Amino acid sequence: MVLIISQNEDSIINPILRYLVYFKIKFIRITEDTKVCLEQIELNNLITDFRLSIYNPTLKKIIFLNYSEIKFVWHRRGYFNIERNFQFEEDYLRKYFQEEYSYLNNFIKYKFSLIPHLNKQSDERINKLAVLDKAKVIGLLIPDTLISKNINCINDFIYLNESIITKAINSGAIYKNENMTIGCGTIKITTKDINENSESLSLLSLFQKNVIKKFDIRIFYINKQFFASAILSQKNPKTRIDFREYDSQTPNRIIPIQLPNEIVVKLSTLMHELNINSGSIDMIYSESNQFIFLEVNPVGQFEQVYIPCNYNIDIYIASLIKSKYEGI
Repeated sequence: MVLIISQNEDSIINPILRYLVYFKIKFIRITEDTKVCLEQIELNNLITDFRLSIYNPTLKKIIFLNYSEIKFVWHRRGYFNIERNFQFEEDYLRKYFQEEYSYLNNFIKYKFSLIPHLNKQSDERINKLAVLDKAKVIGLLIPDTLISKNINCINDFIYLNESIITKAINSGAIYKNENMTIGCGTIKITTKDINENSESLSLLSLFQKNVIKKFDIRIFYINKQFFASAILSQKNPKTRIDFREYDSQTPNRIIPIQLPNEIVVKLSTLMHELNINSGSIDMIYSESNQFIFLEVNPVGQFEQVYIPCNYNIDIYIASLIKSKYEGI
């Protein structure tokens, strides 16, 4: 059995699921709406096994799954959590059993990490600053970065770099309500912006050199393979600073590219040291003809590479799962 953990709206995996059906690979997909209960854990000198009950809303029935039956886990997106259906009026009892169930949940995720898998739930909590630091040590170029709330330091940084941008320290932290979105996107700023909004700098903020680029690079990495694309974002003012400010009227052209071997070796080393076997890598190609590393998203979308560049990523992933499932 193959266990796939994803989000409800993650429709990009549907072609892969169709290939798994074609390959006659048995799989179960769990989303945030799936009811998963832990029935038991058996741990002795001969075996370690546990049993899950999974409610399938489509079939309207419960499926039982033993750990020993799982041959491959793909943590695509979302979270795996066993259901906590206890209710106590006493606060101390509720906290006690929440802690107990957290330990059980962590044990299950630990066991998932011991069998063939793509990604782990812990990958979603990767520290972007630690990745930048590791990339620099490996020899990849990174943009000059400053985290500060000191106006003088920030103005000095602008002076040294001529032009800077700001974005969330944790680029995965996005908070929304009916009026606004916080933490999404990249913004170019000036000394005037800093001085006129000094009251908003009571907390630490991230600033980076605004590297003038020829194009953006999005790479999907899986199982030591790189599928790279160039996003021609510079001619459109809307996408020049951040290509994620998509222009649906005049979309950016995206083309396949071949990465230099030197960059492939360094990125391979980085992913190996991060212990990540799949993810999306963002880079830029500067006007000075340099590859600049930005970040790794272990559970990033591959649709942006897969569709416009006509890469057979869906077949590749399905075939990879098939080979692991069959023990090849």
